[in-house]
Amino acid sequence: MGVKTTYENVTIDQSMLGKHLLDYSRIMNLEMQQVLKNQAALFCKDMVKYSPPFSSQSPGDGDKTAAKEKAKDHIKSDINSVFKPLERANPTQVASLGSPYVFAQWITFFKNEKDNPYLLNNRRHFKWQIFGNKFASSATGHRIIESMDDLAKTHEAIRYKRFGPIKKSVKKHGMQFIVKGKGLIKSYIAKKVKNIGIQKSAWYFSAKNIGNTKVSFPTWCQHVEGQLNEISEFADSDVFSSVTVGNKIGKVVDARLQFVLQRRAAAMRKQMKSFMNSRKITLADAIRTGKIYGTAPLFSD
Repeated sequence: MGVKTTYENVTIDQSMLGKHLLDYSRIMNLEMQQVLKNQAALFCKDMVKYSPPFSSQSPGDGDKTAAKEKAKDHIKSDINSVFKPLERANPTQVASLGSPYVFAQWITFFKNEKDNPYLLNNRRHFKWQIFGNKFASSATGHRIIESMDDLAKTHEAIRYKRFGPIKKSVKKHGMQFIVKGKGLIKSYIAKKVKNIGIQKSAWYFSAKNIGNTKVSFPTWCQHVEGQLNEISEFADSDVFSSVTVGNKIGKVVDARLQFVLQRRAAAMRKQMKSFMNSRKITLADAIRTGKIYGTAPLFSD
């Protein structure tokens, strides 16, 4: 069984996993083809559990509904931290946009002149000149975001790897982007919330495409868009069988992949022990008959 990722500089050692697959097939009296497909599907499920978002600080619950809800909250707070509707913009931010037309729209959010001293219906352009001079700052030349497409492009440009959260440097420097209305931000957040689980969904389709019918995945991790990012390869012959699964998107680090592979190996070992105990097969007998070989040193843990 192999694991592939198109993320840069990812290297993992799969040699011990291969030994577990071989011993598992022998001791459980199962065809290697069946073992490969099932364990590959379980590995994909493990990757869903151990890939963000999580519902807590400790990885491992990435398949829970609570993880989806946590992601929802993060998306809302992340976007709202840097995108501000025009009606909530302060005078300096409005002045930095450099537009009397935007200014004219901004002052309509105030009920009367008492609420906004810059409102004067019959001399609005003159008032803009006074306002612009008073609140001008070095942060001039900004523009207002007026469409969903513009908002999406701006958001993408300030995220890590185009898919992650907004860069810390953006927040650290207090950068804020003024959006024409709060309804536009709300609609954009709703759109992004619907996409929660797309990255994980590639693992679902990897498992599905190698013939998985037993291992279940959460519905929110079955986005059809995941099909574009899955990797699944299966080869079988009289002398050799192999399964490769993978994901083309998301930040996959060596340590996480290696950890999940080790967990999968440990799970197989646990099943083997349980099977041997139920059949009253000792480790010595399993080794003597060639049922257990590569994993024998690990049966003491």
